[in-house]
Amino acid sequence: MSTRATWIYLLIALSLAGLYFFERHQEAGKKAERASFRTFFKINKEKLQYLTIKKGTVRIVVQREGKDEQDHWIITSPIRTDADLIAITKFIDKLATLKWTRKISEQPKDLSIFGLMKPLVVIGYKGKEESGELLIGDVTPLGDDVYVKRKQNQTVYTIAFADKFDLDVDLFDLRDKRLVTIAPNHVKKLVIDGERGRWVLTKKEDKWFFHNNHTFEASRDKVYAILSRLATTKASRIVEESAKDLRAYGLDRPRMKVQVSDGNRIQGILLGAPDKEDEGDLYAKMLHKPQVITVKRWILSEVPLNADEFKK
Repeated sequence: MSTRATWIYLLIALSLAGLYFFERHQEAGKKAERASFRTFFKINKEKLQYLTIKKGTVRIVVQREGKDEQDHWIITSPIRTDADLIAITKFIDKLATLKWTRKISEQPKDLSIFGLMKPLVVIGYKGKEESGELLIGDVTPLGDDVYVKRKQNQTVYTIAFADKFDLDVDLFDLRDKRLVTIAPNHVKKLVIDGERGRWVLTKKEDKWFFHNNHTFEASRDKVYAILSRLATTKASRIVEESAKDLRAYGLDRPRMKVQVSDGNRIQGILLGAPDKEDEGDLYAKMLHKPQVITVKRWILSEVPLNADEFKK
């Protein structure tokens, strides 16, 4: 093959390659444009102030509080309690990026056939300069999508069932269920009252000692295993928002009481009798909150059986 022919074939190949990548780029741009077009709401997440979720007669209201628009969210209705920041962030991200899969009807004569006259879930949001509301209705006949509409117009769309699942949250999903909020590395004092006695450990620099024996250094790893378990374990169920009689849960004489302090705050938990609904759980109560909850029984697994097991 001549050199001239080789160059011709090379130019043709380069032209085809260029055309291919140009078309791929154009198609990617069109897909991005279509995806953006399918997004329901334009939400400025940094300026979002309120969320509402209505399911039947229950209306959940979540409000951002704090200065400089820091991510601190409070549930104000149906009760006032701290919100789970991770759960709220996930919910807002889902709502802000929600896309419809099909446009069903722009002027439906009867919304009831889509379950949108009395929607199962109504989600609202409000920012400083924006607001919106999404109505979620019935599942489509094939069960893979769900009918929805914006309150602002009549057009009925569908969204993926998985998206509906992520948005169909309740009070328990959104509330803060942590047992303690003091980070393990900020704890300066740990107190454990149990069947085998009372253990008080204090932190000096990066070492842990028994309060009544400053020569008895405890294992840092064992102490932090307890603190990490407290910090990462969450309530598995809310039994009562404000219990008047702790005897019913074995919390008037708890099997164990664990307290932590960072020098300013004291937090902790009482552990009581086995949960009547789940033997793998224990009734419990946080020292700084009124609720009776349940926690997994394995929360006790990191606590040594005796003081000697704390040894470094």
